[in-house]
Amino acid sequence: MADDALVSAAGRIADGEEVDWASITSSLQLQADREVADELAILAQIAAGHRQLHELLPIDPATPPNLVPDRARWGHLDLLNIVGRGSYGIVYRAWDTRLERLVALKLFHGAENPDAVMEEGRMLARVRHENVVAIYGADVIDGVAGIWMELVHGPTLDSVVNTNGPLSARETAAVGVDIAKALTAVHAAGLLHCDVKAQNVVRETGGRVVLMDFGAGRLAPEMRDQDQTFDVAGTPRYMAPELFAPGASATRASDVYSLGVLVYFLVSGRYPLEGRTFSELRRAQEAWAFRSLRDVNPSLPPALLDAVAGATERDPAKRFDSAAKVHEKLARLANEPDVATPRSFRWRFAVSILSMLALAVAVWLTRPEAPATPAPNSLAVLPVRNLTGDPSMQLLADAVTAALVEHLARIPGLDVAPADRMAAALASSEFERDIATRLGVRLLLVGSMVQSDSRIRINVMLNDPRSGRTIAATEIERTPATMLSARSEIVKWVAVRLGVTPPPDLE
Repeated sequence: MADDALVSAAGRIADGEEVDWASITSSLQLQADREVADELAILAQIAAGHRQLHELLPIDPATPPNLVPDRARWGHLDLLNIVGRGSYGIVYRAWDTRLERLVALKLFHGAENPDAVMEEGRMLARVRHENVVAIYGADVIDGVAGIWMELVHGPTLDSVVNTNGPLSARETAAVGVDIAKALTAVHAAGLLHCDVKAQNVVRETGGRVVLMDFGAGRLAPEMRDQDQTFDVAGTPRYMAPELFAPGASATRASDVYSLGVLVYFLVSGRYPLEGRTFSELRRAQEAWAFRSLRDVNPSLPPALLDAVAGATERDPAKRFDSAAKVHEKLARLANEPDVATPRSFRWRFAVSILSMLALAVAVWLTRPEAPATPAPNSLAVLPVRNLTGDPSMQLLADAVTAALVEHLARIPGLDVAPADRMAAALASSEFERDIATRLGVRLLLVGSMVQSDSRIRINVMLNDPRSGRTIAATEIERTPATMLSARSEIVKWVAVRLGVTPPPDLE
């Protein structure tokens, strides 16, 4: 009975309706249920604030004419402004009137087969990975196909490199690992991306790297045989050699090639094949005027050079057969500190090295007993990431994180880092290997929440940062009102994976 009342209240919040909290609270007998009701009341206040905020969201009068939407609404989405254009559609910033949140909407104007676009959107919605943009839905309305997804805030890697210059080797490897994991998830779902490039990878505020813009990678017909200069988006620069042949089709191997070119560009700011037009690039491909990354910068780490070389083999049969191979090559480098030292600072480094060594010796002589190798069952819980696109869900993500730490710490034989130490570790680094080293743990429990309609999915991975491996992964789906109960299932799953016994009173 209590569960019914709470679930009903959660549904009314999602629908934007008023809730009689006094009536609900008076009907609850258990203190635990009343605490859940209090948390839902807070969520209701936040949702009400978002509805009021929506009144401020319509188009800013200063919006340039070329970014003003050509329509006010598409289905249940209010269109606010245009954020991008491409050969196959327009991307809008929109407001989801059902779930009260901002989203990105891509409308495929003039698509020959709108139903095929909708089917592709449904398939993409099944890809759930923190490095892949979350697809919320797809539909065809008034003959126009559209896909709406999470609105990711942050610069593209193309703008990062063009503004700040190439990334360091370690940073490039870390991005390469994230996109390789994203492609692995996409390919596992039986899909292709077809347009992996720096313009389609966003570094979100907070550091998350997200692969965006599915379905736009096929070359526009007007660019196939014309000798005109194309825009810097330059998809052909990332195209595998075999795709330049008439009638060629994209494959997993061509996605892997594009990944290799992406890594090449991030660390060098250049491309292995150059050309201003499609015809120039095709001729460069035919002559294989390919400049290897090793020739561009032979001082780069061997792992990075090998990863790019294996991913950009001209012959698809000799190329890495999966994005996972790129991940494997780059994982160790991604978790190492940067070692490059600017030339202008080397003399100062040489002068100071003796004093640094002297200090190191002094510290070593007075150090406490060195910590032992992390225990096999030592674990830390990273904060659960809120990838729902709804800021009000952050409260729920934080509650799930706290509950996991508390319940895992009660398991005999499991050494769990406390939350305050995790906060300190996160303040010093965002990389999993650094965090695990600072905390002295072997494993990290990593979770993220995504939302689909009225339900939330939490994806959980048990990672070994030192080896760069994910030991196990699982996914749990709940309504917002019952998501906290997922902690018990996750805790039991961790216990089984680590061969320990959860406390018998775990609910």
